[in-house]
Order: sequence, then C-alpha cells, then structure tokens
Amino acid sequence: AAEGSDQELLDRVLGDLSPLLGIKGKPEFLRVKYWARAIPQYELGYLELQEKITQRLTALPGLSLNGNWRGGIAVGDCLTNGKKLAERLIENARTEEA
Repeated sequence: AAEGSDQELLDRVLGDLSPLLGIKGKPEFLRVKYWARAIPQYELGYLELQEKITQRLTALPGLSLNGNWRGGIAVGDCLTNGKKLAERLIENARTEEA
C-alpha cells in the first residue's frame, strides 16, 4: 500500500478517503512525509513547543492545525483528533451564523 510515486500515493489515499468522508472538492494542501525509521519520536522540549503553538493559535482565530505531531502519533489518535477538530469547526461555524 505504501509503494508508488508520491502522486500515486496521494491519489490512492484520496480515492479511499473521499467516499468514506464525503469529500467532494480537492484538498488545499497535500504533503507526503516518509519516516525512514517507522514512527516519529517526540524530542525533548516537545511539550513546551506544543504549548507555544497553542498560545499562538489563540491569537489567530480561524486557524486550526492538526496532525500526528499534535495529540498522538498513532493512526487512531490522528483519526480521533481529526474528528474532534471537525466537530469544533462545525460548532464554531454554527455559533458564527447565529
């Protein structure tokens, strides 16, 4: 499943996820990252960096960041965090409409 060019991998992922998630448009941003030695490891200072990012995001309403570098590296963590972010964005949009 991980073989092929970057574009082939992106096409495969989008082809798998789009029907499952109801995605109709094209993504604004795509990137392929290879981890040569399996799962990335958080380094010393990671928690402080995360706190700085969180503080800066509060000053930038409307900007949200998510990924395996934030809130867990496992696929399950990423899916859970992505769902939580989507729910938060939907709630924010509803609040703004009211």
